[in-house]
Amino acid sequence: LKSILRQTVPVDMIVLLPRRVQGRTIGEKVSKVLNEGLNSIKLEDFDYILRVDCETVLPPNFIEENLKGEPDLCGESGHAMLLKVKSFKKAMNCRFHPLSDDSYTMRKFGMLGLKVDKWHVRPIHKRRIHSIKEQFMRGILRYRIGYTPIHILLMCRHDIKRIFGVFGYFYALLKRIPKFDVASYTWNQQIRRLKQLFA
Repeated sequence: LKSILRQTVPVDMIVLLPRRVQGRTIGEKVSKVLNEGLNSIKLEDFDYILRVDCETVLPPNFIEENLKGEPDLCGESGHAMLLKVKSFKKAMNCRFHPLSDDSYTMRKFGMLGLKVDKWHVRPIHKRRIHSIKEQFMRGILRYRIGYTPIHILLMCRHDIKRIFGVFGYFYALLKRIPKFDVASYTWNQQIRRLKQLFA
């Protein structure tokens, strides 16, 4: 909260959402809380909204630097994400996907040809330790978002605990769990990057 108040670009309104909610995954819980919080905001009064996780600290110039290119969305994960309200309405009808608060949003913006930027100034994030069940459910979610098998396998190269995400991914593949509307876009983007690596 202090890091938001110290931003070089002033924040007009801060909404704290300290609720505990039921849900199978962290993403589901976060989406539910965010969507309930959005009900208390008159979004048309704002150009951008900033969503920040409670364990994330922002450098003082985070907003200023990340808005310089006037992106429709700036972020790499839900730790800290800037969303242009007009674009958020176009892409998501100003609601986060009930199963994915960040990954789906970024891909939906990209699929629609909106400008998605990575952080120019990174937030300081305290890493969460996810349970085996959460890792497994994340694997299912990544399958539904359209990740390629090679990207799922590569995720284990720095953290062997992510193997449970691999199990979740292939469980979803074998069960043919329905994919999201952004799946083809995600798959094509990842294949394009792989081709560039081996070109």
